[in-house]
Amino acid sequence: AVEFETNRVRIRRYGTVVWLEAPAEDLWRRIERDPQSSRTRPDLAGGGLEEVRAVLNRRAPLYAATAHFAVRVIDRTPDQVAADIEAWLDAARPE
Repeated sequence: AVEFETNRVRIRRYGTVVWLEAPAEDLWRRIERDPQSSRTRPDLAGGGLEEVRAVLNRRAPLYAATAHFAVRVIDRTPDQVAADIEAWLDAARPE
């Protein structure tokens, strides 16, 4: 969806967008460990790490331009990431 400008505009206009940033190597490890990835994410499952790098390189600027907030998730627990998002949302909320 993020590759189409009309989608990016709509996504940003109608929601709060948080980009969960991770390096290609980490994304590939997650895909390899998840047996459903090959069925649910075929664009990232067939070409190995190089394909993940290529897709991420193509999409990263689009994610960055669309996101209201970005959180690096490498070496962080889901609770830590959620706490960062919650803190950002609290700070961004008008008083």
